[in-house]
Amino acid sequence: TGFYKWKYNNGKDSVASQNADINYQTVMTDKIELQFKDAFGCEAKASRLITTLAKPKSDFIPSPKSTSTLYPVINFENTSIEVPSTTMQYIWNIDNLAQLYGKNASFNFEKNPGYHTVSLIARSSNGCEDLSSETVNISVDYALFVPNSFNPNSANGVENRQLTIKSVGIQKDFIKFQIYDRTGAKIFESNDISNYWNGKVNNAGVSCQPGVYVWKAVVKDLSNKEYELSGSTVLLK
Repeated sequence: TGFYKWKYNNGKDSVASQNADINYQTVMTDKIELQFKDAFGCEAKASRLITTLAKPKSDFIPSPKSTSTLYPVINFENTSIEVPSTTMQYIWNIDNLAQLYGKNASFNFEKNPGYHTVSLIARSSNGCEDLSSETVNISVDYALFVPNSFNPNSANGVENRQLTIKSVGIQKDFIKFQIYDRTGAKIFESNDISNYWNGKVNNAGVSCQPGVYVWKAVVKDLSNKEYELSGSTVLLK
């Protein structure tokens, strides 16, 4: 047992404890001195010179901060304050989804809707680092794109020659797509979103007459919510 006293800030401040944590707010060279006195009154001293180093200030801006699965890419602009005369390293942690490197970053959250914490570590070559974090939100949204018209016999390269379905935010392994003529007869059905209608009955039978055809679809978004959709398309000849 004994008495401990630390002196720092070039002797201007002190703390009486066996160990000391000193928080420096500025870059400086300081003399740290430790004084010790045991129970018998014997004293000892030790001192060291230390130099504090500049610390970077991590900061960034998500753009946008809130979006949907229709527009799932978020860009992260680095606005950190760097340490002069050092080489900076930047580490991006996209929640538990990815770790990216570089001054700026971007990430596609299409398959990961919800709230996510994104953090940036700014680290200088002198070993000092700082951490900042932002929370982004990606809501679930979806879209099914069905052409308004198509012409299987078109040769101009502009018109759609087949009815091709495209989607965003929809589970591609869960879809029911049907087409009906004006009498209500079902002439095409598919459970594969990559399939298309070529204007024939079940894509293999008799060519259908020009006119308006009704389509119906049952789809699921990425959160497993089910939707029933419908519309119309015009078959041209």
